[in-house]
Amino acid sequence: MVETARLTDNTRKSLERSDKVAQPLIREGVYELEEEFLRDYARHQAEEERQAVLGFERQFISWEKFNDAIMNIATPEQEDIAFEWESARMFLASWQKLLKELGQAAPVPDGFEQSP
Repeated sequence: MVETARLTDNTRKSLERSDKVAQPLIREGVYELEEEFLRDYARHQAEEERQAVLGFERQFISWEKFNDAIMNIATPEQEDIAFEWESARMFLASWQKLLKELGQAAPVPDGFEQSP
């Protein structure tokens, strides 16, 4: 089990929820420890969010430029894109924070500032 004293409340809650998924995989020998499962899962999720952020950046250059361009004049479609993009950025930062707490590094898109 992960040493929980050094983790935030949200991370502790994530560990409690992951236990339901991790335990059958540990019993089957896929993972030795729950921490291994959580690290793999968090790395996978961080990579998916990183790919989403990079996809938006390839399409629209940068979050800042896109957001500035649509400020106060966004169409409903642009608002949806902005919401999805900002969500991907927020989830990426969250997964990166979890990985940092677990002692793992996560890839960061160019120009994306990782939260402390």
